[in-house]
Amino acid sequence: MSGSANFTAVLAILADSKNNCGLCHKVQGNGGGLMFDPADRMGTYTALLNVTSKGLSGSSCSGKTYVVPGKPDESLLYTKVSPTPPCGLRMPASGVVLEDSEIATFKAWIMAGARND
Repeated sequence: MSGSANFTAVLAILADSKNNCGLCHKVQGNGGGLMFDPADRMGTYTALLNVTSKGLSGSSCSGKTYVVPGKPDESLLYTKVSPTPPCGLRMPASGVVLEDSEIATFKAWIMAGARND
């Protein structure tokens, strides 16, 4: 599995302008309830770890947890960027498909315990 398994690498992917994550997730009212700012490391970490998604009204993603340490397949952050998300649209909503190495970074970080490192 390529990619670094640390939160610094995850933040770099979230902050990358080609991915456009901030277009929805830094604006109140967009992003299915998930709000983060990659420039705010601790705020972003606490917005993801063990937090349950409120989702958009009636969304099938409501009630799922953004990051479950050690369990990428139960983590909405990972499943939403994967080729076949279990609910809603694949992210980023801009239509950009993350590189396999970027998806692997999310998975590796979650598998390693999703530490703030």
